[in-house]
Amino acid sequence: MKITIAVLLFLVAAAGQAQTYPSRPIRVVVPYTPGGPADLLARGMGQKLTETWGRQIIVENKPGANEIIAAQDIAKSPADGYHYLLASDAVFSLNQYLYSRLPYDPAGDFTPVSRLVTANLMLVARTDFPASSVRALVDYARKNPGKINYGSVGAGGVNHLAMAWFNTLNGLDMQHVAYKGLVQGLQDIMT
Repeated sequence: MKITIAVLLFLVAAAGQAQTYPSRPIRVVVPYTPGGPADLLARGMGQKLTETWGRQIIVENKPGANEIIAAQDIAKSPADGYHYLLASDAVFSLNQYLYSRLPYDPAGDFTPVSRLVTANLMLVARTDFPASSVRALVDYARKNPGKINYGSVGAGGVNHLAMAWFNTLNGLDMQHVAYKGLVQGLQDIMT
């Protein structure tokens, strides 16, 4: 009996080794437009993993709805190790408080694999903008209510909410401009 169990365990282990991972292309969904930091990270990682594993890593951009479109796509994909989401923490933390119903369960539909990047929020302006410090920005915005725009990737995201809070804390009236992606926002600030 012990020999039979040992042989069965050996065969199961051998069969498991014969099915090496990955055996087909891997799909990584990025909830942002092409050309931004998350897209570049996914494509760079994908290229290295393709070289290492000899299997294609397919990066798909599915921007919109505060990352919900991409998260829903992965939540409905097979849990087979061939479908991944490269997203911000908002998918799992912030969205459940911003939206009454999500098409995915933040706690039950995903398994964390790795934290890839940590990022800081930055407040930047053109070099010819008349304020070069936060204090100067607050003073300028108070003197020019409704005349200053600030941009972020979409409405309801971390960047948008941070600036809305900044407006509220300082009694300001700066107008939000929601961009579909970081690249579009940076292009506008440069022109």
